[in-house]
Amino acid sequence: MGGHDVWSVQRDAWRYDLAAQTWSPVAFTGGPPAWAHFGFALDPGCRRLFLEGGDNLDNQDTSLGSTLPLGAASQFSLLHASALPPPRDHPSMIFDAARSRLVLFGGGRLGDGLGTLGDAWTYPIATCP
Repeated sequence: MGGHDVWSVQRDAWRYDLAAQTWSPVAFTGGPPAWAHFGFALDPGCRRLFLEGGDNLDNQDTSLGSTLPLGAASQFSLLHASALPPPRDHPSMIFDAARSRLVLFGGGRLGDGLGTLGDAWTYPIATCP
């Protein structure tokens, strides 16, 4: 999902087939606020991917999160929260299935994970749509 080289941000997603050992593009509409250095977590039970924070070419860190259902007609949508974590890049994130929540930790605020943050945030996740 996403990433960048020296000059440009990649705005694509790919799926790896373990049995065939091949990569194939994932078709989707919309997109996350940032395409690199975001935290991500997979909810395998509901087949959805969550992204939080990130940046575009090491500038303009974001605090917005998004979700992408991994189905035939995948469309990104923003996660809505009453309180957002501070903008960050390079955070760690997990999906805590036992408590139906995302847990976000750390990251940085100055590009490439500098300006280290040591905070943790949780976000409740609704059951499968």
